[in-house]
Amino acid sequence: MPDIEKLKEIIKELQKIMRIQDWNIGIELVSGYEMTKQGGELDDEGLAYRDIRHNKAIIYLNKELVTDGWYYVIVHEMLHIQSTMIKFTADSYFEHEHDYFNTVYEQYNDNLSRMFISLYPVTNFIKEDK
Repeated sequence: MPDIEKLKEIIKELQKIMRIQDWNIGIELVSGYEMTKQGGELDDEGLAYRDIRHNKAIIYLNKELVTDGWYYVIVHEMLHIQSTMIKFTADSYFEHEHDYFNTVYEQYNDNLSRMFISLYPVTNFIKEDK
């Protein structure tokens, strides 16, 4: 995984591609324990905290779990940021089926993440040494 400064650069580039340049997005490498303090689970690889009112977000990467899959996790969490309005609007409509909606939303995000990575591989941002 690249250092934190390179991760920030990649996030800036991804923001342009995803058309979410108006968001202030940070990234933090945290432990599983710190992940639970942010509302995640001990075994979550990533989590996106979103403040829709101020267009601010922080992507938390679980430094104990994320290694080779770091790019996928970042893309996945950025798609959560991009779809924040959908999520918060749907949550209010699907209150009684919250668990079902979250499962479908995660599956959608997983599929979209795979598609996005095939269009924009990490090699667009980091040149691998041969």
